[in-house]
Amino acid sequence: MKRSIWLLSFLTMACSQVASCDNSQDRDYRVVIGGRPPAGYTGNTTHILEDNVHAIKQNSTIKLNESDFRYAHMYGYSRLFEQMNLHGYSHDRLTEGRITPKLLADYDVVFLNLVDETRSSFTEDEIEAVRAFVHAGGGLFVIADHTNVYKHAEMTNPLLAPFGIEIRYEICVDVSPHTVSGLGWILVSDVREHPVHGDVLEYSLQTGGPVDGPGGVGFTSAGGWGDKWNPEMNEGYYGNWTKDPDEQSGPQAVVQAVTYGSGRVFVVGDQNIFGDPYLMFIDNRGLALNGFEWLAQRETERMRDSPMPGLNVRIDTAADNLSTGKAGTTNHYTFYTNLNRIVSLSAMATRRPLPWIPDVLMWLEPSRMVTDDVLEEADAVLANGGQLTLVLHPGQIPPPAIQLLQNFGLSAGYETSAGSPVDLSETAIVDRLDNVTLDQKLRDKTVTLTSCPAIRCPEHAVWTATDSAGNTCDLLCEFPILNGRFLVSFAGEFYRRSALGDVHDVPKDASEAAYLLELGLSDVFLEYGIPQRYQN
Repeated sequence: MKRSIWLLSFLTMACSQVASCDNSQDRDYRVVIGGRPPAGYTGNTTHILEDNVHAIKQNSTIKLNESDFRYAHMYGYSRLFEQMNLHGYSHDRLTEGRITPKLLADYDVVFLNLVDETRSSFTEDEIEAVRAFVHAGGGLFVIADHTNVYKHAEMTNPLLAPFGIEIRYEICVDVSPHTVSGLGWILVSDVREHPVHGDVLEYSLQTGGPVDGPGGVGFTSAGGWGDKWNPEMNEGYYGNWTKDPDEQSGPQAVVQAVTYGSGRVFVVGDQNIFGDPYLMFIDNRGLALNGFEWLAQRETERMRDSPMPGLNVRIDTAADNLSTGKAGTTNHYTFYTNLNRIVSLSAMATRRPLPWIPDVLMWLEPSRMVTDDVLEEADAVLANGGQLTLVLHPGQIPPPAIQLLQNFGLSAGYETSAGSPVDLSETAIVDRLDNVTLDQKLRDKTVTLTSCPAIRCPEHAVWTATDSAGNTCDLLCEFPILNGRFLVSFAGEFYRRSALGDVHDVPKDASEAAYLLELGLSDVFLEYGIPQRYQN
C-alpha cells in the first residue's frame, strides 16, 4: 500500500508549493499535506491519513502556543505528529469528500481523532472501505472520549462495529491510588502485555471513557467503574461521579488493540491523553508512539527511545507526587503546561529516568525523596553539559529538597536581604520584601511582584528584584558544577498560580507576572543551549 518513492518525492515537491494537493481530476476528495520526514531520511516509511472530514476538533495542525488559551487549542496533536515525521511517518489530512478504497490505497494507517456532531456521519460505503482496508493489512487509530460527549460515540461506533469494538456512554472513574487528580483524571497501571505497552508502565486519562471489545489491554483498577452519562446534563456530558448499582464496576478497558484480518485497530478512550501537553506526562507518549508502530507493523523500532525535538526537559514527577498532572493553585499542572507552550522546548513529566540524558532535569518543590537512579541521572546531566533545576518555596522547604541541596553542596552561603547568613537546611525564609520589580525584563516586559522571599544568592543571581527602598531579593541562583550548572529557583509560590486561561481569562495582573516567570525560566534554559546528546 505504500506509495512508490518517485510518487512520494513528486508529491512532496509539488505540494510543498501550495496549501493542498489534489493530483487527480477524477477524485471526489481533497487531501492536504500534513508533514513529511526530514530531507535525507533513509529509514522505513509509513503514510498516515488523518481524517479531518469526520473529525477536526483537535487535529494535527493545532499546537499549544504562548498566546492561545482556548481549551480545544491546548490539546492539539502537533507534537505527536512532529516526532513521528522525524521517524519516517508522513501524514496527510483528508479535508473534503469521503473515504473510498481508491483513497485508502495510498495509505498505511488511518487516524481519527474525536468525531463530533458538527461533522458528517460515516456512510455505509465508507465503513466498508475502512473495514476492507484494515482486513487487507491497514491500521486504524481511533481517539474516543467519555460518555457521548460531542455525540462522538454514536457517530463512531458504526465504524468500529465490524471489529467488535464499542465506545460506552460512560466515564471511567477510579479511586486513590489509581487517580492523578479527582475521580476522572485516572492513573492506568493495569497494562496487559502487548506491543503497545512496550516499556510502558502507566498512563493517565483526563476524564475518558470505557471502550469494550475483544482486545482490551489497558484497564482501570478493580475499584473503578463506568459512570453513566446523564443525558439531561448536556454541558460536560457527565454522570453523577457515584458508583450506582446499575453501573459496571471492576476493571474497565480504556484501550483496545484488536487484530482484524491482516490489519490492526487501536482505540484509546480519551481525547486529551496524547494532546499537547499531556502527551509527555508519565508514559502517555510511549503508548502513543507504540500504538502507531504497532499499527504500521514497525513495533521493533522503538521511537519512544528517541528525544523530542528541541530542548528536552525532564521533570521528576515521582518526587513531586504527580503534581505536574494536578490542576489548582497548590500544584504544577499549569506550570508544566506553560513550559510546553515554548515551541523549541519539550517538557516531559515522568516518574523514572528517560532512555536518553535530558538537557534539563528539574524538581518542583519535591515532597518525596529523590531516588538513587535519579541522582545518577543528575550526575550524567551535569557531566554532559546540561542543567539541573530545583524550584523552591523558601518558606516551605521540605526534607527532599534539603536532601538535594545538601547532595550538591548548595544548602549554605545564602544571605537574607538584610545581610544575615542563611543555611537552607536549617532555616526557612519567612521574611519578605513587598512590591518588588524584577531587574531583568522578561519577554521585553517589566515584571512587578507583590512580594518576594528576602533572600540573596551566594554566587551568581540570574534574576534579582528590588523594592522601592533599594532592598534586593534573588529569585533564581546559578551554580556551575562539572560541565553544567545547577539553578535554584525561589519562585515556587508563583509557579503554583493558575495562568492557563482556556475558559477563563487570559493571564493578567498577578497571573501574568507568574506566566512571565514561567516563560522566562524557559528562556533561561534555552539561552544556555542544548548540549550534545547521546544515547545510553
